[in-house]
Order: sequence, then structure tokens, then C-alpha cells
Amino acid sequence: MTVHKRPFVVAIDGPAGSGKGTIATGLAQRLGFSYCETGFFFRVLAWHLLHLKLKPENIPSIENVMASAWFQKEWKAFDRSILREEHIGTLASEIAKISQVRTAFTEFQRQEVLQEISPGVILEGRDTGSSVFPDAECKIFLTAAPEVRAHRRFQELQQKGTDISYDQVLKDLCHRDENDTHRALSPLKWDATYHKLDTSSLSIEESIQATEHIIHQTLAENIASSGNASMAAIS
Repeated sequence: MTVHKRPFVVAIDGPAGSGKGTIATGLAQRLGFSYCETGFFFRVLAWHLLHLKLKPENIPSIENVMASAWFQKEWKAFDRSILREEHIGTLASEIAKISQVRTAFTEFQRQEVLQEISPGVILEGRDTGSSVFPDAECKIFLTAAPEVRAHRRFQELQQKGTDISYDQVLKDLCHRDENDTHRALSPLKWDATYHKLDTSSLSIEESIQATEHIIHQTLAENIASSGNASMAAIS
């Protein structure tokens, strides 16, 4: 019987606007890894709550949505562009504070990753390395100055034709940071097990190259310490 080996897991965490999604997507394409945006689960759920006019306090109804056949099987096909709206992101941040939701999603995300047949998986979110996969082979924490992150988000929204001011974007981002870093359950944080990278002065390409270097370096160290030559195929 063939034993399915766990893929090489890269966990990328960081606050809103730090470039996680763009960098993680670029890395996955270059390395031939799968890509998983953990915050996507919460955004899909947030959209459903808004669509069904459910309040975050209505936990039994939220659990019913999560247990539905559609949510279990069809969430991957959801239109991601809809989920980038600011009000959905804000509600997703609120939902992430609910222990029942986060516990269920964490286990769901782990199982999704363990079923991957690609050599590696890039996960990005806010607690992928601290809660979802604390034993990830490579953990990276991306950050940038709040003003830089707000400017990036503001430009993105302008390109979409969203009528919002830079000051409002900065205010929303700071509020999101406050929620993410101070929530009791799985807050946004980093420690000595992470490689920290400030992308404030880096272009997208420079950020991808810097994170790719970290991953290759980690792969080389793992091969040297474990003697597992098969890992060289993905380095």
C-alpha cells in the first residue's frame, strides 16, 4: 500500500495589506505548490451570513451553514472578487473570534492540506503558522507600515471603482489590526519560529524573490538535517 506523504507546508502570516495573497500566489506558481488562503473560509461564511441576514451571535445558524453540503463541497468555486469587499472582510474578522467557528475551520483546513498531492502547499492568513500548522516546515511573517498597507489597499479599491477615501481605508485597516492582534482566540502574532520580512519598501517581485529565498534556504536546511534527498526535487 502506498503511503501518502504530507506535503511541504509553508505558512505565511501577516496583517491586512502586507502582500500575503499576491506573494503566496506567486510563490505557489513558481514552486509548483498548491495555494490555500485560510481567510477565504471566513469570507465565504461572512458572505453567507450577510446573504441570509444572520447575525454573528446566532452561532447555531452559523454551524448549520458550515455543515451544509454546499459549504463543504462547493466553497472553492466561490467568486473571490465578491469577497474582497471591505464589509465582508470586517465581518470575517468578527466571525474569526467565535471559538466554534475557528475550531471547525482549523480542522477543516488541516484536512484539506493533508489531502493535497502536490509536493508542497503555501498557506496564507493570520494564524496559519501559530494555530493551523504550528509544525509547518517553513513559517514566514510578512509585515509593512500601516500607511503603506493602507495605500496598497486604497489603490486596489480605486482600480475596482470603489468610492472610498484613503483615510477611511487606513481607519478600517487599523481597526482590523486591532481585532486581529487582540482577539482571545488565535490572535495574529509571530515568534522566533518565523522568518520575518518587512515589505514596506519592496516591490511585488522583490517580495516574492525574498520569500522564495527563505523557502529554498529552509528546504536546504531540512535536507541537510534529515538526509531526505527526495525533498531536493522541490528545491
